[in-house]
Amino acid sequence: MGGLPEVRAVTRAFDLIEAVGDLGWAKIGELAAYTNIDHGTLYRLIHTLEMKGYLTRRAEDGAVTLTERILQLSDGVRHEDLAAQIMSKLMPELTKTIMWPSDFATPVAGRMVIQASSHKYSPTSVHRRLVGKTRPLRRSALGRSDIAQY
Repeated sequence: MGGLPEVRAVTRAFDLIEAVGDLGWAKIGELAAYTNIDHGTLYRLIHTLEMKGYLTRRAEDGAVTLTERILQLSDGVRHEDLAAQIMSKLMPELTKTIMWPSDFATPVAGRMVIQASSHKYSPTSVHRRLVGKTRPLRRSALGRSDIAQY
């Protein structure tokens, strides 16, 4: 996605959320100093995030903090998803080093589901699209390697 410009408002909203996460209860001045976002923009962002339920404002001094709704953003992220993201970045380098294709899979309902694969990078592989394919738990090297760790 290299050539696309960033959406500045989205970037600033996430900068604000991260700042409030770092600072806890924070006033506009503190947030402006921390994020380098001007006061007017901060007020609009805070109002929007408050309307969406991600921030709450303290009546006494106007300070804001994150709400538990922020946790809902990460609720759908599974360990397998994070592991597959990491492995997808490491596999091309691994394949350059060993030249042999490798797969990263997780057990799901008695089968191994391939989450990341280096077959498309390996000169020794004729298989290309393996992500999402399944292998038997007890009759595949992927399955046996998973069972072996227990």
